[in-house]
Amino acid sequence: MLWLMSKCRYTISELILVMADLKRTFTGTIKRGEDSGRPVFFGSVKVIEGMIYSMAQDEESLGRNLDDMCLLKLDHGLHHSEGVFIEIFNSKFFLN
Repeated sequence: MLWLMSKCRYTISELILVMADLKRTFTGTIKRGEDSGRPVFFGSVKVIEGMIYSMAQDEESLGRNLDDMCLLKLDHGLHHSEGVFIEIFNSKFFLN
């Protein structure tokens, strides 16, 4: 089965709607996979100038994660904060 999937030219994904609120919605995609026999869902959505990615073990959790991160980006400047970092040998390492 894995050989057949590697020869396939197309990956099936689902389109979803990610909502910050009723007036701010964005389209995204969900891809399905497996990890040690358990289903895993991967989601991505483009919000204005950035991308949001998430992974969860069910679609409901994935949807909540994407909705929450969308709100964090739009209302709280998620990508504008440099965050906390440490410097090791003159290189910045960001802690998240």
